[in-house]
Amino acid sequence: MIKLHKNDLQKFLNNIHLYNQINFLFKQNFVGKLIKKGYKYKALNNFNKLKYLIKLKLKKNPNIILFLVIFYSIIKFHFIKKRLGGSKKEIPIFLNKNRQIKFIIKKIFNYSKSLNKRKSLN
Repeated sequence: MIKLHKNDLQKFLNNIHLYNQINFLFKQNFVGKLIKKGYKYKALNNFNKLKYLIKLKLKKNPNIILFLVIFYSIIKFHFIKKRLGGSKKEIPIFLNKNRQIKFIIKKIFNYSKSLNKRKSLN
């Protein structure tokens, strides 16, 4: 196991192609979810406020925190219900990287809006 310090971890993650790709997809999709009525400036402002609040609360780089949240919650398959014959079957469907990130962001927004689900997470 490689033991990395905080600055070394930042440099290590910046060199990984997966980190750059997931970070870009997350920012693109997260800002896209925040956009309402075409106000991209407000969406970017809210995204930067989120990163600022994470930095204030945890005293760590918010990009790494957001990357770890996404990386550990990525799912590879999603089950959809299809009607085959007289019964419904659950069929596994592989998700590509972009759909994986969109799926996670959708779930994050759903959990943040629902009061009952937030209470059950505690």
